[in-house]
Amino acid sequence: MSRITSRFSALSTAAEVLEGHSLHGKNIIVTGATTGIGVATARALAQAGANVVLAVRRLDAGIAIAREINAALGVERAAAEQLDLASFASIRKFVAGWGNRPLHVLINNAGVMATPLGYTEDNLEMQIGTNHFGHYLLTMLLTPSLIVAAPSRVLVLTSGAHHLNDVDFSDLHYRTRRYNPLAAYGQSKAANCLFALGFAPRFIDRGITINMVMPGAVITELGAGHVTQETFAAMGELGWLMSAFLVRSKRWIKGHRIRCGRQSRQSSKE
Repeated sequence: MSRITSRFSALSTAAEVLEGHSLHGKNIIVTGATTGIGVATARALAQAGANVVLAVRRLDAGIAIAREINAALGVERAAAEQLDLASFASIRKFVAGWGNRPLHVLINNAGVMATPLGYTEDNLEMQIGTNHFGHYLLTMLLTPSLIVAAPSRVLVLTSGAHHLNDVDFSDLHYRTRRYNPLAAYGQSKAANCLFALGFAPRFIDRGITINMVMPGAVITELGAGHVTQETFAAMGELGWLMSAFLVRSKRWIKGHRIRCGRQSRQSSKE
């Protein structure tokens, strides 16, 4: 396996990554694009000419962001549609609304982090239910649209937190074991990685490339209200690093994701 390299660095911005590239005519879905790097990613893609759908739980917030993007561009390139990844019914409704439109890039950005114990509408532990199972179902249901648009891409947002915990297949949803919010988050991120590794060889010959993207640590609303410095302290060295680098700019982070979304190299073959 050869290492993928590029001329970009950790400080590269989305504008630098997109320079000289046009995404006109490309249909892109970004989940969780009402806050943080989801918004920054959607905005940069629309600026490059893509038709971007903000797949969001809070539709009113998504509509406001889409209007803001369109107003800045002076053209309608962004739209918001409702999607609750903690509800299989909502996911199926979203995909039904998508119909047979080709999909060039799916960015699985949305997620929850270190939440108190809770369960999705389908009785799955909230973090793995939202971060993994919700995106899993969404991706698989949209795969026909990705095949139609091939060569196409799926981006899976990962985290260094996958080192915190393996996937416990004997008790995925904490029915019997003691709940630890950080361990549960780590499990959900490990599941994201396993999904990408499983998806890649199955669909590369159908023209779909999947990338796992680790964005680094950045100040966003993820974990707002329940993730504290004590939370990071409990993560040990990884938590210290995340806390130390929280001052990184969103425009740097989104550059990594934009590069994965627009580059033509079929890294899943490596």
